[in-house]
Amino acid sequence: MLSSEFYSSLSKDLTSLLTDTSDYNMIINVGEKPNVKEYHVHSNILRVRSKYFSKAVSADWVKKKDGIILYEKPNIGSDVFDIILSYIYGGKITFTDTTSSWKIFDCLKAADELCLDEFLEYAQDYLLENRKEWLKDNLSFMYQDTFPPSSLTKIQGYCINQIRKYPFMFFNSIEFVDIQEECLRELVQDDHLDISELELFEKLIEWGMAKTRELNQTDNQTLSEKNFALLSLTLDKLIKHIRFYNMDSSEFYSRVEPLKSVLGTKFYDEMEVYHNKSRMNLTKKGEGTSNGVSTSYIPKSINLLPHRGAIISKIMNLEQGAMISSWIDRKDLPSDGIGNNNNDMSRATITTNRQGRIARPTSEERGNALNMWKSSGPSFGKFDILMQNGGIRLKHKSFVPNIIPLKDGETFKIEDYEVFEVTQKVEDSTGRRVRDNEEIAVEIQ
Repeated sequence: MLSSEFYSSLSKDLTSLLTDTSDYNMIINVGEKPNVKEYHVHSNILRVRSKYFSKAVSADWVKKKDGIILYEKPNIGSDVFDIILSYIYGGKITFTDTTSSWKIFDCLKAADELCLDEFLEYAQDYLLENRKEWLKDNLSFMYQDTFPPSSLTKIQGYCINQIRKYPFMFFNSIEFVDIQEECLRELVQDDHLDISELELFEKLIEWGMAKTRELNQTDNQTLSEKNFALLSLTLDKLIKHIRFYNMDSSEFYSRVEPLKSVLGTKFYDEMEVYHNKSRMNLTKKGEGTSNGVSTSYIPKSINLLPHRGAIISKIMNLEQGAMISSWIDRKDLPSDGIGNNNNDMSRATITTNRQGRIARPTSEERGNALNMWKSSGPSFGKFDILMQNGGIRLKHKSFVPNIIPLKDGETFKIEDYEVFEVTQKVEDSTGRRVRDNEEIAVEIQ
């Protein structure tokens, strides 16, 4: 069966109804006085195109006069509503280089309220593709204004990722002290925030001082006992998320101790015990450690969390790691790569500090790309780069060219090697990880 679609003429004809006042059945007054604009519209079109209007027009409390529905939207400006109506009637969204970024964002907010999902997706993508610098310049405002329950999840995800990578764009902004508690709490709990615990603690103190009316003109070095009590109350839901056990002990005593009343007596005492042990260097050989102190010294009441930010490698920075991660195929691996010949050699890498190289092992014969030996750790291919008896031997069965130049029979000692994952992060639109695929690499020093 042959069919044709004439959407262009359909869009044009429907849009013409906005200027044809002979058949409307609804009046919408948009904006606040004295800038109110009256629109004559058709309720059936609005109901079909917008879930918001579908409920609003059908509500029992809707006002009518002479059979005409009367409706008001004071929180949306007429310049924004013009764009919204153009989309509802004609399916057109027109943003140009001269369209204000703030106007586009206001359109996004209106589309969110009016449940215009298609408009919402397009406008978010437009800002992310064409107005990134503007988003960065207004990062604090954007983060808070798109915070859930807002549906602007793409903008929110972008803001979160920017704050994680460049936290002081947010924490040093003028708007920081105006941020709402729930928005700040989300960041304080974020494992990926690239900021030290001491810096985060001091920023919370700054925020708390500004939010506590009695203290916003006070120096934190001259706080009275009453002042501390007020500040502690303001920061009650935030301060517990600071990982004081990840601070250097000298920082803890010089910068945190003067403000210990904010932490509460019990919590501070627990942290003091921890840092006392750290100062005394009582770590026992073979015990698990955190920040140089046995984890057995951490009170059971404390949920031990990792250091914030990305795992720091000695050979690559965050952006380089992200670039390598982007190379990973997004399909699940067909095998775990152990005990068969399905190892994907193109995915294995070896890096060295000495030359700063990242090389790829290649196999000259069939066999496993990676083997694990109880006595000597990993080797590649057939006994290549195998550590044994304090030395290493290189063969050219599965090889990495010129990692370290050696003469025949020459060996060297490996002081340390690092095994780490390059993890494919599959994220939802807010930047939260959903699932991982894993890759393995070995660093040789």
